[in-house]
Amino acid sequence: INKIQEVAPDYKLVFTDASVEQSNHTCGIGIYSEDLDIKISRKLTNYTAISSAETLAIREAVKLSKNKSHKIAVISDSLSALQAITKQGVDKDQNYITLSTRAEIAAISQKGDVKLIWVPSHTGITGNEHPDKLALAGINQNLVYQNNSIPGRSFLGLIKDKLWNQWIENYKNGHQNKGQYYLDLQPTPLKIPWFYNLRYNNRAMISLIIRMRTNHCCTPTHLHKIGMKDDPSCACGEYGSLDHIIFNCALRPQLGNRCYTEALEVSKGPANVKTLCMNPTSKVVKDIRQNKKFGQLSE
Repeated sequence: INKIQEVAPDYKLVFTDASVEQSNHTCGIGIYSEDLDIKISRKLTNYTAISSAETLAIREAVKLSKNKSHKIAVISDSLSALQAITKQGVDKDQNYITLSTRAEIAAISQKGDVKLIWVPSHTGITGNEHPDKLALAGINQNLVYQNNSIPGRSFLGLIKDKLWNQWIENYKNGHQNKGQYYLDLQPTPLKIPWFYNLRYNNRAMISLIIRMRTNHCCTPTHLHKIGMKDDPSCACGEYGSLDHIIFNCALRPQLGNRCYTEALEVSKGPANVKTLCMNPTSKVVKDIRQNKKFGQLSE
């Protein structure tokens, strides 16, 4: 608090904060000033983004201070909100909340003076804990203080999250009757493709790993399944599954040893094709590229 008084001597301190309950998208703001005898909790429109709420709290603090005829220091722990307000010029990323806050600051500056000060959250600064409690209390109020319009960009994250959660549900439910092999290998869908870090490798090799991940390689068992081979047995006489060919075939002992080691490095679970292909490394791709036996699996 002493540092604040150093940069804002003779200023009346007003602390602001905002809080959002993610489970039901409710939002509240808190404004506190011992100097001006202000202690306010307010509930905002549901789905208000935390960044917008922090800016609204600052704006309301400035508006409340407008008739006080004092030099005001509005203190917030939201660095992003303060940077947006103080940023020079106007661009497409700024919404009406930020611009209206600037207008309020400009209006009060004509009568007195206003400073915006950032303080880190939860650092024990005297006065900073009060607006946090007030914001939480605002969430639980029954009536919305004002039906503040919500910038369209605030909904983008919510829409993305909803679509992603819906996709996860559809992904898992869609594998109840088929595709169980791939679901075991990839229990949840990925936002970034598994081959992103391997994208500069040979495309044919990545295609082969995709075949391995979906269990659609040209193994004796798969060829037998689609009617291309009468017998599912390997040339060594054993059942010719992909796991057998890579790890256990007596005709490919060196390949099995290398893949066994690499599968254990990728996962602490059992060494099999699923663990090998779950998160394939460049080393795995290199071994695939150098081993002609792998190439036969895609022919």
